[in-house]
Amino acid sequence: MITVQGAIVANKIHAYRKLPKRIWDNYEVVGEIQKSDRIKFVMAAAVRDGVRYVNIREFYCKVSTGEWKPGRDGITIPLMLPIEKGTKRIQPLDAFEILLTSTGNIAQFMDIYNDANAIYRKDDTDEN
Repeated sequence: MITVQGAIVANKIHAYRKLPKRIWDNYEVVGEIQKSDRIKFVMAAAVRDGVRYVNIREFYCKVSTGEWKPGRDGITIPLMLPIEKGTKRIQPLDAFEILLTSTGNIAQFMDIYNDANAIYRKDDTDEN
């Protein structure tokens, strides 16, 4: 037997479930880079819980509708984060920009194949 109070709570929970989940408080696409016919990278400025981010997400084109949907792969980099109880701040985006440029410069001149630096995936069926 459901009491009136219980029915009201159940209705509120049911109504709450119908609301879409907020992912970003503010989100603006800055640009896109095409990876293939059906995959692109979308770069956006975003804000959540008072923190500003750069969001880079891979999107895919759904074959049945032609609609672009966000994929699972991506990275979100905060512009600045307070640390040590707010007494200091770090700026991950600045460090990321430097590291990205350095990595791109190295990758540009890497050999296509190098057995000394190759990485292999170990299958679960492989023995130790």
